[in-house]
Amino acid sequence: RLKSIYEGLIEVITRCSPDVMSIENVFFAKNAKSALKLGQARGVALLAAAVSGIPVHEYAPTEVKLALTGKGRASKLRVQEIISRILGIPEWKKADVSDAVAIALCHIHLSQAIERLGRGAIKSRRRRYRWTEDDFPSER
Repeated sequence: RLKSIYEGLIEVITRCSPDVMSIENVFFAKNAKSALKLGQARGVALLAAAVSGIPVHEYAPTEVKLALTGKGRASKLRVQEIISRILGIPEWKKADVSDAVAIALCHIHLSQAIERLGRGAIKSRRRRYRWTEDDFPSER
């Protein structure tokens, strides 16, 4: 399984030539078996990036939610709603896909803010430079 993940990532990296890779940072799993499997898959992703010379940016789930919704404890459904509005995708068939897209959008959003303001400004003024509910009015 790990070999197929690695080969799949290398195939995508070769085909798409990404400049960076963004992944979810370490988190707490409900059980040790799940944590071990996810840690192994994460290690394979880091290896694929390293072998390909691609820098990796890691984001905690709360950081992704905060950057996209303005709330670090937002639900997965709320995050999906926001990225659906950003990208015009009406429905997510797999939660893993929307999670990956959310991490990528988080990186784009935060890296643009860092570019404009500098790394120190983001830490001290983070709340001012993330998407909020006002950016995505509810459809009524």
